[in-house]
Amino acid sequence: MIDPITAFATAQAAIKGIQAAIKMGKDIHAMSGDIMKLFDARNEVAVAAVREKQSKSALSEATDTVLKAHKISESIRELKEHFIYNVKGGGDLWEAIVAEHNALVLQRRKELREAIELKAQKRKDMLDILNALFYGVVALMFCSGVIWGCFEYIKYIQRR
Repeated sequence: MIDPITAFATAQAAIKGIQAAIKMGKDIHAMSGDIMKLFDARNEVAVAAVREKQSKSALSEATDTVLKAHKISESIRELKEHFIYNVKGGGDLWEAIVAEHNALVLQRRKELREAIELKAQKRKDMLDILNALFYGVVALMFCSGVIWGCFEYIKYIQRR
């Protein structure tokens, strides 16, 4: 995960690259790299904005990040309008790009959630094993103590 400042700079560069490519009449395939960079950077800034909104101690930094996220959203809206009106079939293509992006983001979130759940399950399994081992050792010590006590009692009885 990159920092919000770098992500914002990447998003701004991608927006300028896409706008320049549209003005030059380039094909959508020539812009695909910049579009991917833009959406990835937007996600990074949005995640940082949400994270920093939750930390109230760094209010000025959080405000800066939230404003950057808002600026990227506005730039994307403007880019969408520019894309729709200046690229042949741009509206349908833009919607397909956004739909695919959203599907990929959902897939990544699902994979992350599954990885976290798997890690938690492994941790729980490890704790269960350690608990069983601990109670096994305690039971073994108890049984050993009982057996030792029985032998000592037998020795005591024989000495009388």
